[in-house]
Amino acid sequence: MRYILLFLIIFSLGVYAEDLKIEGRSDDVLFLGFEYKDLFKVTNLDHKTGEKDNITVYGKYNISNFKEEEFVLRELNYYKTSGTGLFKPREEGNYTICGYILDSSVNDNNSLNDGSCKEVKVIDTRSIKCNVSLWIYSNKNIYENEKVEFYNYISNSSFPFIIEYWIEDIFGYVAKKKYNTTVLSKKRWAPKVKVKEKAFLIKNKLHVLCNNSGVEEDSKLFVVKGKEDEIELSTYVKILDVSKLKENEVGDVKIEVVKGDTRKYAVTLGLGSEKSKIYVRDKGNFTFLVPVIPKKEGNFDLVLEGLGSKDKKKVEVEGLEKVEVKEIVKEVKVLEEIKENNLLTGKVIYESTDIKAGKLGVYMIIFALILIVIFLVFRKDL
Repeated sequence: MRYILLFLIIFSLGVYAEDLKIEGRSDDVLFLGFEYKDLFKVTNLDHKTGEKDNITVYGKYNISNFKEEEFVLRELNYYKTSGTGLFKPREEGNYTICGYILDSSVNDNNSLNDGSCKEVKVIDTRSIKCNVSLWIYSNKNIYENEKVEFYNYISNSSFPFIIEYWIEDIFGYVAKKKYNTTVLSKKRWAPKVKVKEKAFLIKNKLHVLCNNSGVEEDSKLFVVKGKEDEIELSTYVKILDVSKLKENEVGDVKIEVVKGDTRKYAVTLGLGSEKSKIYVRDKGNFTFLVPVIPKKEGNFDLVLEGLGSKDKKKVEVEGLEKVEVKEIVKEVKVLEEIKENNLLTGKVIYESTDIKAGKLGVYMIIFALILIVIFLVFRKDL
């Protein structure tokens, strides 16, 4: 029984007794306007490789007695820095940053290293002139079945900086969302391309704490080839040709619609406030002639949109000929005057050929009857 108790005591000490240590991570010189995270490193000095300790540590930190906050670290095995404090200096000067281990889920058998203080100096470099340039480096321009690897480089790292970087396709759609980094290590991205090949742009932007005259933006073009077994039929819409467009007259727009695996099927052609819609429900490559009737003259965007794709073209709509309109109005006025004169005088201003022929026929018949009557009268006297 004594041996069993002794074994349990030794086992308990081995599991629950650990030496925890806290130490500051800040540089000796800090910069005004920059935000510093993870001020301390908490280490389990008794950690054994391959084992999980899952220790919870309760700590606090203060900065020159004007800021004091507590923090909690969970599932500590070997060491942790994340979540151990935040400092964004508001003015220049000397500061003391101190951190402490208050308690933990294990028996911390050494309290001498449960506290750490560091003196730092804060300076303002925003008005200092500098020339820091940014660029993107990658040793490849074409990638196939592999991760894209690249570096953000700057010409001078003596000033604090943040590099914002992201990846988008050539149409501006974001493929990798924006990230901020303060280190110049290698970056990786695993693209998912379902077409034969697709072009992308790596873009970045530099934010540096000095009066900078260098290049602060860069971009790099690269192409990713899709896997043969994952390639889908491309889906897009495109304006091929546009007939001459006139106000209030029917014009034609020739469009191309290529539909792949998308479930969308509506395609809309818009010119100003006028819209025409067609529905493409089957996969394949199609060409359509879509009629449009512009309502007014001017320059417009002819917009073709659908199936998650969009195309646009500048077009001109011609108006009615102003000279022709004036002539028509003039002729109408003349006809109206003639009509009014006719109503007032009762005279016939114009008669058609058919009407004249009809009237002549009547006159000739009457004349013939008169001749017959005269002939009969003279014959009777004889």
